[in-house]
Amino acid sequence: ITWLSACLRLDRWRRRRKGDRQGDTGNAGNARNARDTRDTGRPRFRRRPRALDFAAGILPFILLLPLRALGSALVFKDLRDKLGGRFKAGISGGGALPAHVDSFFQAAGILLLEGYGLTESGPVLAVRSQNHPVPGTIGPAAPETEIRILDDKGRELPPGRAGILHARGGQIMQGYYRRDDLTSEAIDGEGWLNTGDIAVRTWDGEFAVVGRAKDTIVLLGGENVEPAPIENRLKLSPYIAAAVVVGQDRRHLGALILPDSENTRRWADENGVSYTDEAELLGTPELQALISNEIFRLISAGAGFKLFEKIVRFTVLRERFEIGRELSAKGEIKRRAVNEIHERAVASLFDVD
Repeated sequence: ITWLSACLRLDRWRRRRKGDRQGDTGNAGNARNARDTRDTGRPRFRRRPRALDFAAGILPFILLLPLRALGSALVFKDLRDKLGGRFKAGISGGGALPAHVDSFFQAAGILLLEGYGLTESGPVLAVRSQNHPVPGTIGPAAPETEIRILDDKGRELPPGRAGILHARGGQIMQGYYRRDDLTSEAIDGEGWLNTGDIAVRTWDGEFAVVGRAKDTIVLLGGENVEPAPIENRLKLSPYIAAAVVVGQDRRHLGALILPDSENTRRWADENGVSYTDEAELLGTPELQALISNEIFRLISAGAGFKLFEKIVRFTVLRERFEIGRELSAKGEIKRRAVNEIHERAVASLFDVD
């Protein structure tokens, strides 16, 4: 376990240096997904000279190579052997690939390629290249597929700017069955499908999906916030199982937190926190302070978040989310349902507004 931890940390540092060689990700508003890939190498959302990239990265690569080779031999070889010895690459799809999972498989030397698509697109639109996979992206467009990023006025955006992802190709559906009205909303006269996803294009032609347009939170001051990167970051805490960021038309953001029951109980027992049941534990000042510290640690300027993306208040929910209520059949959060079902909890976050 010690070797595993050391190798992961060293590999993250090496790839973070590699990301610096590839260029900054831009500000959080234009490339929010970069926050989730900051430890796994960064896509090039800004241009930088290749010679400078090489010079800045070759030294740490050389210094860390022996340690990585040792960790690979002692720890990760057994993991790779369990895949049969002939494994080339795996494909991840159906949902966003968490950055920490991506990082682990990279450190283990197991090639994992994230893809992207919709039911309406048959479904694949893009997938990372096997020969040049870029962490934090869904790769370039699939063969014979066109992808462009448009702003809310229909203008195509340059690399590094976030907008709505539109796609065109032979795999795009003809339309919704007997629903010409919905078809015309999704596909324009030139065959471009509006995916409804917010994405960013890199200078190397890959794409990074950063959220859903319909999920965007607009604060009272006019700031646009994509909740998904914040929620994904919060779930990196061992004490947070899920989080829902709220704050539409409010002065600040709030969060509904679902704690990880097993880890919070273990923490309480190890730290001498007295409680009779889980409900009592969730209301203790010690547990509230633990969650507060985790939020402060994960959502900060140092982690790539802007000041208005800070979680000002939170509440810990005692009820699990259920499929058919707060969750869809695919296990995705139904934001409108969450706001309706937990209306009082959401309102309590903004009582002082």
